Amino acid sequence: MRQRNDKAFIELLNRVRTATQTKNDIKVIQSRSISPDDPNYPSHALHIWAENSPVDKHNNEKLQELSGPLFILKAKDQFPPNVKKQDIDTVLARKRSETGGLDLEIHIKQGARVMLTTNISIADRLINGQMGTVFKVDVNPINRKPTVLYIKFDDPNAGKNLLNTTSNVLAREHQVVPIEPVLAKIKIRP
Repeated sequence: MRQRNDKAFIELLNRVRTATQTKNDIKVIQSRSISPDDPNYPSHALHIWAENSPVDKHNNEKLQELSGPLFILKAKDQFPPNVKKQDIDTVLARKRSETGGLDLEIHIKQGARVMLTTNISIADRLINGQMGTVFKVDVNPINRKPTVLYIKFDDPNAGKNLLNTTSNVLAREHQVVPIEPVLAKIKIRP
């Protein structure tokens, strides 16, 4: 979807995907290289790394640049009585790709750039990879834990159906999509 209007780039990506890239493809990719100390470096653009460590480092640096309180969203594990906690811990120690795409803990601030990592509503374009900015964090006044993130998505059609039907005044007034906790079901196999 991100490349849909750039046929040459789509073809280049397909050649890279199938390991049939040309020397010219490599030159095109290398021509886009930019150093973080370059004054034109797009620090707010999507960054992609092969490992989680540099991702976490970059995200934490970006969070530190933002003022306001840091919120920590912690996952809650639920499991049926016939499953042992030891089995759950074994599954949750696996990679995100094997745990429903959800992290154990997410650090967030108002103004942070975010990306959905799971499909919430395909029909409403609330899909894995959809990017936006945290507009507001609703907090439960009793336990001081975040309950809803209001996201201003880059794609103006993301969450449009939800915004047209919600009774949430803040969401409608500011055209920000309320994102509530997501339940991911994980199958445990012997």
